[in-house]
Amino acid sequence: MTRNTMKRLISLLLLIFGIHTGDAADSFSAKCNHVFDGDSFKAIKKGENEETEIRLYGIDAPEKGQEYAKQAREKLIKLIRNKQVRVEVQETDSYGRTVGKVYVGKTYVNLEMVKSGYAWYYSHHAEEAKDLEKAEKKARKDKKGLWAGDSPISPREWRKAHPSERSEQAAVTTATAGTYTGTCTQVKDGEEFYLTTADGQKLHIYLNGTDAPEEEQDATACNAAETALKELILNKELRVEVAEVKGKRHYAAVYAQDTYINAELVRRGLSWYSSLHAPEDAALKAADKEAKAAKQGIWAKPSPEAPWKWRSRNKDKLPQSES
Repeated sequence: MTRNTMKRLISLLLLIFGIHTGDAADSFSAKCNHVFDGDSFKAIKKGENEETEIRLYGIDAPEKGQEYAKQAREKLIKLIRNKQVRVEVQETDSYGRTVGKVYVGKTYVNLEMVKSGYAWYYSHHAEEAKDLEKAEKKARKDKKGLWAGDSPISPREWRKAHPSERSEQAAVTTATAGTYTGTCTQVKDGEEFYLTTADGQKLHIYLNGTDAPEEEQDATACNAAETALKELILNKELRVEVAEVKGKRHYAAVYAQDTYINAELVRRGLSWYSSLHAPEDAALKAADKEAKAAKQGIWAKPSPEAPWKWRSRNKDKLPQSES
């Protein structure tokens, strides 16, 4: 029996008994449209419209708030953003993300991140990945990236010391459209936060009809929007009217007692009114008009540019919108 005949026979037997080998059946092509950090991103599968969140197998990049987190994200952006990637699926993690080996052409992205010194070899989840282990040893020796520091702390150890940084994401659930009451437990940025409902659900909420400035677009305005949202809702009782659900993101009108939070941020000139997503919202329309007339916040500039227009114009600099 020839080698090719043997391969075909083995493939046939695997197919008959439903056994996966980790090849075509567990692989897919997609275009990266958003990089979260140095080891996770979102992509749209070929022929589909839905986004898939992907975690790079066998590596662990610095968390937001850690030294070299920004550099790690920038490195991954250069490698994959707006590019076609091939993902060889290894598993699904506790956050619901697809964990995989990621390739751009012949470039093994996971390995490149470790070789560059912007990610650790995640031996805790990939003991057999000796190529990653070898790459980390070389990066350490050459003092590349984070290894240039005196005593770099692994993301795993850092997370143990900062458990709240990821606890909300781990427990996020999906609810249907409707009205919920609960407490804001974490503000993600100027338009997103996590809500613990009265019945114990943890929901990822997006302020419907708003669009805050991107950090790369205007870091000062972006931080101002996040700071204001924290002051308005963090650790406070809220009423959330969810109009639409996409994945685990809940688009909603948010109220803190009598204050309509979405409109308040627009009125202060800290966020744009996104009429595409809330065309009939009279309060947002009025807040937008008031902010423009008073030249509040973003409107104090001669020619402010809406985030959705800026993202479209700067696709090579910024991830596309997650919405």
